[in-house]
Amino acid sequence: MKISLPGKPVPKHRPRFTKKGHAYDDQAKIMDEIAYLIRTQCDLSCPYRIPVSLSIIFFMPIPKSLSKKKQMELSGTPHLKRPDLDNYLKTYGDCIVKAGNVITDDAIIAEIHAAKIYSTQPRTEIIITPI
Repeated sequence: MKISLPGKPVPKHRPRFTKKGHAYDDQAKIMDEIAYLIRTQCDLSCPYRIPVSLSIIFFMPIPKSLSKKKQMELSGTPHLKRPDLDNYLKTYGDCIVKAGNVITDDAIIAEIHAAKIYSTQPRTEIIITPI
């Protein structure tokens, strides 16, 4: 199953706290939107309950401050800056579970293949394959 999510990839933030010390999720709305997009692109009638392999490519935007020549040179090369790859994986792993119609628990993800590369069209592409 292939899922393509348009827009700049979203990394997972650290927990936020109120003045009284209560933790809250400042990304709840964004993650709900991503989960909705995943839910609408999947046509599974029953979520996977067997081990799955997850392949995710994060297509990162190229800085607009660079010249057109530098932008073309960067396109398709690895993105080696912050945020870290694992922060992106946390967000999208949680959103896949939150969507509810792909997998019900991220514990069944047995393999992950991931990459961050520069692209002129920022997006996230996810391929979920049963093992």
